[in-house]
Amino acid sequence: MGDGSLTSRALDDADVAAVARVVRTVADEGRWIATAPGTPVEELEARYARLVADPAAHVVVVLDGDAAVGVGTIAPPAPRWPAVLGMSIAATHRGRGGGRLLLGDLLSRATADPGIHKVALEAWTDNAAAIGLYAAHGFVVEGILRDHWLDATTGAPRSSICMGWWPARGD
Repeated sequence: MGDGSLTSRALDDADVAAVARVVRTVADEGRWIATAPGTPVEELEARYARLVADPAAHVVVVLDGDAAVGVGTIAPPAPRWPAVLGMSIAATHRGRGGGRLLLGDLLSRATADPGIHKVALEAWTDNAAAIGLYAAHGFVVEGILRDHWLDATTGAPRSSICMGWWPARGD
């Protein structure tokens, strides 16, 4: 799938190191995702290698030319549970349509997967851009987890908004 100069496709083994570096840079910002700043790249590589090998997971990379600039996952944590969505876009590529492209690709894959009955996510309550993107793709707010998480950098409590999305399959 493409959007201007950006494209998306399924992540493969050759992309793992590059997306691990993207996630590390986003984590190091200490603002957007729950992954702790300073998480070893090798740990992130192992995480994405496991996801690529998991037939139940959907993992998509966003590319600018040949360079990985974003990654997203929809992975079922356990049978009969909702699948969980996670996304990271490099700071240099935010606001350029990569998140929209990535989310659209992931939700297309979820719709085609009969094993996914719901996709759930959490976003920090102060991440208006992400919340707006998810709402524009049909996610609905299901609640707020107040002071549920401890910030990986400061240790201060953080709240997250819970959102859900259900695949339309014509039933």
